[in-house]
Amino acid sequence: MLETLPKIESFGATDIGLVRSNNEDTWHRTPEYGFFALADGMGGHKAGEVASHQAIQFLSYSIEELLLIQEEEWDVEDMEGFLRVLYENTNAWVHNLSLKKHAYKGMGTTLCSLLFFKGKAIIVSVGDSRIYRFKEGTLQQITEDHTLETTLLAEGQPHEIATKSKNILTMAIGTSLEVHPEITVVSPLPGDVYLLCSDGLSDYVPHTKIENIVGQNCSLQTTAHALIEAAKEHGSSDNITTVLVRIQDEKRDEENIP
Repeated sequence: MLETLPKIESFGATDIGLVRSNNEDTWHRTPEYGFFALADGMGGHKAGEVASHQAIQFLSYSIEELLLIQEEEWDVEDMEGFLRVLYENTNAWVHNLSLKKHAYKGMGTTLCSLLFFKGKAIIVSVGDSRIYRFKEGTLQQITEDHTLETTLLAEGQPHEIATKSKNILTMAIGTSLEVHPEITVVSPLPGDVYLLCSDGLSDYVPHTKIENIVGQNCSLQTTAHALIEAAKEHGSSDNITTVLVRIQDEKRDEENIP
């Protein structure tokens, strides 16, 4: 049984970028379930593509099956627990695939997702693909980058030293037997915009410029392509993927009806 979701609009886009010969990013959206996800794969011989695709496919199928049998008494805390288990199962699935074929050895992927449930937005992430929330003119990074840089900065290491480890992940889907996803719960409000993106965007476009582009209040399609173009203008050498979700203000929409 599916709950009543907030009125949302969404759009996603991906681009191979300026340098790569293949796209290892995968994204997914099922607005009718209030579920959105993004993965950025890694691994040689196109194994990164396999990892991200398999992670998204396994997770999205699992969450949609779960929501179809949703019990009325489930609360947000219950769903947090279910999502943690689903991420652990997704990790096991990708890890086992990496052991079955030599070309997939060592493959892995980042994975982040957004689920609207019982009036909350449940955000889960592993790796350094990010989820932001644009709220009242300000862009806030909700997820934490699971990188060695983040760890070193938390330990008090100088920024110039820590930055050298920016692209070294401390956690990813499929690279080890265990994974510990980060889960954050926020309260969505009309007008909020959520942005899921791969590091082909976030590593190259300054925070203030992303904030400015999202804040233009254009269509989500225009905004998504503007973010991708900004990444290219800043010389992004990676695949670039953006998924945008906006909570519609039904009252304002009614007032604008001619």
